[in-house]
Amino acid sequence: MKLSLSTIRYILMLLPIIFTIYLTKVVSYDKYIFYTLALIILVRLRGKWLPIRYQSALFLVEICYIAWLFMHYNGIIFVVFCSSLISLFQLQYLRSRNLWIVFTAILMNYTAATESLTVLLFANILFFATAFFLIYAQHMSVGREELQSLYDELKRKHYELDEARERLLDYAKIVESSAQIEERNRISHDIHDDLGHKLIRLKMMMEAIIQILPQQQEKGMQMIHQVRDQLTESMETLRLTLRRMKPDETVSHSFSIDKLVEDLSQDNHIQASYEISGIPYPLYPSCEIVIYRNAQEAITNAIRHGKATEISIRLHYEPKQITLQVSNNGLIPAKITQKGIGLSGMEERTYVLGGKLRFEYSVPFTVSTIIPVMQNN
Repeated sequence: MKLSLSTIRYILMLLPIIFTIYLTKVVSYDKYIFYTLALIILVRLRGKWLPIRYQSALFLVEICYIAWLFMHYNGIIFVVFCSSLISLFQLQYLRSRNLWIVFTAILMNYTAATESLTVLLFANILFFATAFFLIYAQHMSVGREELQSLYDELKRKHYELDEARERLLDYAKIVESSAQIEERNRISHDIHDDLGHKLIRLKMMMEAIIQILPQQQEKGMQMIHQVRDQLTESMETLRLTLRRMKPDETVSHSFSIDKLVEDLSQDNHIQASYEISGIPYPLYPSCEIVIYRNAQEAITNAIRHGKATEISIRLHYEPKQITLQVSNNGLIPAKITQKGIGLSGMEERTYVLGGKLRFEYSVPFTVSTIIPVMQNN
């Protein structure tokens, strides 16, 4: 914008000076050219070569010089006042800009007092139209800068939110990994401290039996019975350890979509189907919970709000994401603008894992949950 204003400034300065030669009688072209070059040098001094603190004084010199030229050569040199007006808006640090505009207008009208009413009217219309345009352009520029600043701030907040979500996902993976490591260490200690010691003791007893059985058969048989009893205890210890490694049946099925479909199929009015595609792989517990809860909420909404009688669930495994699709033959809702607690909960659970929730407003109506995954090997 500054470059275009500078170009317009020089056009409004040079064209009136050139056309004045044809509109009025110039006695000495040499002096006229000299005065024109002096004006250009003064403009360059203001624009580039002198410090900021001299700008106000030089602007006063410039408009007074233009007034002097207009008084001596007339023509349309009054247009050069508009050129000086542009320079006011190029100096962002200049104070009392409106006062300078008023002063310039007064000086222009004073020097044009001897001109005809038509020239005076045209000069004022051009001058104030230029001032209005520059004020409007300045406000638009400030508005664009504020809008760009708000956009940059929004983008920065968006990046911060993405980083926070990534950190949350990393933290969740660390917590799950730590829990798994802690559980493995506990099982390892149980096997080492309990079952390991019993097996070592049994081995020592078996070696003792081998030594004493030929000479003391009765005592050897007693020790064999002891070994049998302790092996029974060791088998029970091993069974308990394995049971702790495998979740309780009620827990393992608490987030099972198979169990969800089985319970749903017991209702004679609902036909439910469940399909798995792709190559299944283990998922983090947090991912399993989100898939189960979203399937449960989608089924509930289909029955309660859509009056569905057929529900289809499809779980598709891909290398880097897993997709849950719940379709129903019920009523297709209008575009969802306001989400209740159920849908808000689905979105929140999905977004925490970096996933997306999609609605397909076609037949059948489908709710898709897409979650990026890192395979838990």
